[in-house]
Amino acid sequence: MLNVGLRRPPGRKIITNVSVNDEVQLRTTENAWKPGMKRDSAVEDPGAQRTQVFLHSIRN
Repeated sequence: MLNVGLRRPPGRKIITNVSVNDEVQLRTTENAWKPGMKRDSAVEDPGAQRTQVFLHSIRN
């Protein structure tokens, strides 16, 4: 009854076969998602651009 709530955490695993020098190949896609701040802003109208400049000046 004394050891009912006491549990030892599992031991740590040591991974020995990891190589830092291996080249990692990431997946690529044709139509990747881009964050809103990185998109082309040339399609915005001048009013929206003035609003963005105004909001930027308020935040800083």
